[in-house]
Amino acid sequence: MAHIESLEPKHHSFAIRLGQMPLTKFKDYRKSIKVELLNPEPKEQMMQRLYQFVKATWADSPEENANPTEEQMLEAITAMLSGKALQLGLEATNLTFKISGITRVDTHQIVRQRVGVTFSQQCTGDRFMNHNDILVEEFIAKEPEILQEFIASTLHAKNTYAIMCDRGISIQAARTILPHNLETFIFMNTNILTLLFFHQKRIDDGSQTWEINEVARQMAAEVCKAYPELT
Repeated sequence: MAHIESLEPKHHSFAIRLGQMPLTKFKDYRKSIKVELLNPEPKEQMMQRLYQFVKATWADSPEENANPTEEQMLEAITAMLSGKALQLGLEATNLTFKISGITRVDTHQIVRQRVGVTFSQQCTGDRFMNHNDILVEEFIAKEPEILQEFIASTLHAKNTYAIMCDRGISIQAARTILPHNLETFIFMNTNILTLLFFHQKRIDDGSQTWEINEVARQMAAEVCKAYPELT
């Protein structure tokens, strides 16, 4: 194909890592998981709105319940959480979590929650994966021979990925060789009502993995730190 002088180089929103050998850290899975609640709404503002939602049914005007006491707001939240009042107000809340130090096995479980959530995840097909770190299960780490096989297999897969990319194979095709143990992250936006459902389902250690248990536990802890009344 002839070189066209007038063409301008295409700029990408991700780092180009052609010709780079993969850099890999093997990390303790259990110590890597981290959930953060980003920019939570001020507590008084949130509680006041929830109170207005609960009391709107009986109000003569929209301003009637604009200045509730702290005791009244707490009673309203308790009524919603216990099912003694309509829980619509809990859907009017906004929570955004950054969940990191996990693998795509975990994110696949998380995104099964499809109602009342929005997700944005680190992609494997729109960026080079050469330098993603690896998360190691403690059950694997305690078996020396298995651990060596685990490390060797992972490094071989990452090296083959880099070679394919260097030889012109698209990153969308090359990524199919990557293992599931690569570290990644996901953002999750939801509301309190949906989070209660998510937590109840994912905190069950009889049917869920310890990783998803830990994500659910940290999500609850972050929310209760911002809003102690929900504890």
